Amino acid sequence: MIPFKKTSFCKLVRCFLLIGLVVVGTAHHARETSAQTIVSQTSSQLILRSTFENLVRGFIPAGSPPAMRIKSGQTVQIETFSHHGFVEDPVAFFNSHGIPADKVRI
Repeated sequence: MIPFKKTSFCKLVRCFLLIGLVVVGTAHHARETSAQTIVSQTSSQLILRSTFENLVRGFIPAGSPPAMRIKSGQTVQIETFSHHGFVEDPVAFFNSHGIPADKVRI
């Protein structure tokens, strides 16, 4: 067994705690700085709306044109909805939410 002094052990613990605080503080600061940079680079919020032209049911064909093109760093809000609830009868489901039958495409 290797003998050690209590004061050396306390210094070692304090050193590790200090290093830990520096690492955590640096990581937190870097994350905040990164988020601020992304927000400042975004000139306007882009929204990709769900429309008849860009919605598909089932799978997305490989030859589909892009619904929107964006530049690196831009943020996009994408409207989506789940098929849950209207699988059995889409016309009845949408009609119960105020959408007339002639507007429902199956």
